[in-house]
Amino acid sequence: MTGKQDDHKARTTTSRTRSRQRPLAAAVALGLLLGLGTSVTHAAESHWKGTDSSDWGDVVNWDVAPTAGSNVIIDTTSPHASVLAQQGAEINQLTVGDEATGTLALSAGGTLVVNGSDDYGSGMVLGSADGSEGDITVNGEGSTLTVEQGAQIGSAGKGALTVVSGGTANLALTPDYEEVLVGFGFYGQLPDSAGGSGSIVVDGAGSAVNYAGGMNLLNGSITVSDGGTLDSQSRGDGGWLDIVGFGRVANDPDS
Repeated sequence: MTGKQDDHKARTTTSRTRSRQRPLAAAVALGLLLGLGTSVTHAAESHWKGTDSSDWGDVVNWDVAPTAGSNVIIDTTSPHASVLAQQGAEINQLTVGDEATGTLALSAGGTLVVNGSDDYGSGMVLGSADGSEGDITVNGEGSTLTVEQGAQIGSAGKGALTVVSGGTANLALTPDYEEVLVGFGFYGQLPDSAGGSGSIVVDGAGSAVNYAGGMNLLNGSITVSDGGTLDSQSRGDGGWLDIVGFGRVANDPDS
């Protein structure tokens, strides 16, 4: 971990750090574990194959080319991992690391908007199933990931979001009460309750992770370093940073 451990210095605009569960966050998590949630119309799925290259925009690399209404699943890095380097990509929902290992890199000013969610309100899931791994890197000025609804970074598997060199990730910015869960494994008190783990790294001047509701650090870490920022954007219901279970926040004095 870079920087020193500090539960209060991760930069937030309207956040407060607390060491107990927020009732709403617990309710959301229990609903997800029990398979409860608001039912939505199932969108068509697009699975990354990486057949010809790493280019997200090449239809040959998908079983079905993704559109604004697609649920995208990236569950392989072979023969080519997925790289999005163009502007204007838009999908309904994103899962990276569904049952195996998947990665996605946004670079060279590439932008992706995830405008919907799965049946349980998560627009983005990294590391969905037990034993899976899902990583997203947002690298460079102008490269931007926007997830309008909730996000799980480490569900039953391992998830990682890395934002570097001036990249931006906007999470759970729009609907009321949508939240970000980092390391979902702590909730539920199941035998494998510590199985899901997650991490967020924000490194370098201009690098930013913005969120509007709750940032729930359950089983994992958040590291902010070298001028990166972690900012709560007030949405009317306030913003918070909950540290629950096995969570840790680290930052350096320049962040």
